[in-house]
Amino acid sequence: KQRIVSAPDGNTIPISVMIPDSACPSNLLPCVVYCHGGGTSHYSCFYNNFQTLGRLLAHAGAVVVMPDFRNTAAPSLRGEEIGPFPASLNDCASAARWA
Repeated sequence: KQRIVSAPDGNTIPISVMIPDSACPSNLLPCVVYCHGGGTSHYSCFYNNFQTLGRLLAHAGAVVVMPDFRNTAAPSLRGEEIGPFPASLNDCASAARWA
């Protein structure tokens, strides 16, 4: 679990990064930035169903970046922030820029 700074408000969000086992530092790989379901109001990218999808994508050869963006209704995980619209979109865009 890593954390990145999200723009424009400067908060930090956790991200899950999955790299294929076959990755070699000298090879460029495709990257998937996956913003999990839940209508930006619920859930976390660290839930098992989303992590399973990330592992499947990584097994297929892609680097997977999954931001645990700020939800609007309930924290994604205990102790994480919630934020009004468009906080979740800002967090997803920040993860894409980071990737």
